[in-house]
Amino acid sequence: VDNLSDGLIISDLTGRLLDGNSAGLEMHGYTQVEEVRRDLPEFVSIFELATLDGAALPVTEWPLARILRGEIVRDFDLRIRRLGTDWERIFSYGGAVVGKNTGRPLAFLTVTDITSRKKAEQALRARDVAEAASRLKSEFLANMSHELRTPLNGIIGFSEFLQDEKPGPLNPKQKEYLGDILNSGRHLLDLINDVLDMSKI
Repeated sequence: VDNLSDGLIISDLTGRLLDGNSAGLEMHGYTQVEEVRRDLPEFVSIFELATLDGAALPVTEWPLARILRGEIVRDFDLRIRRLGTDWERIFSYGGAVVGKNTGRPLAFLTVTDITSRKKAEQALRARDVAEAASRLKSEFLANMSHELRTPLNGIIGFSEFLQDEKPGPLNPKQKEYLGDILNSGRHLLDLINDVLDMSKI
């Protein structure tokens, strides 16, 4: 038991700590069972247990309290923080009362440190979100490039065609208006190109 990488904490049904393996003690910053026994009445002011989204748990919902009520606890992932310090870990708790038929039932609480795994999962989720955002941005730029530039190029091209009087002669007023359309179209195309270039950056 002492060589397990997971923590194991054993108490009687009153919540009195009977034993704990090295991993279970070290996970909580202790080296001896006596240290834990000494601090046990003050655990609420030493540690805070919270859900993974940060909602603090009342002591009545702590894993050992639930086990002592007769519940079987499985894969109960919690954020544990030592108050007044920056020490914080994510533990997965499990356990139950064992030995009900032997005359001396005991509460067994297992503790697995899953901090690294949760951080890796969070990093993967962040990467997936970033990749999705990048993909959406690329799709947006491709669509906007096509949807905006294509009609503008048509407007500019036909304006140039008319201004060159290829379909027929124009009066001065028509030439002036076509010049305005052509200049505005080119100006707008330059603006769109700049915006799309900035979006890519």
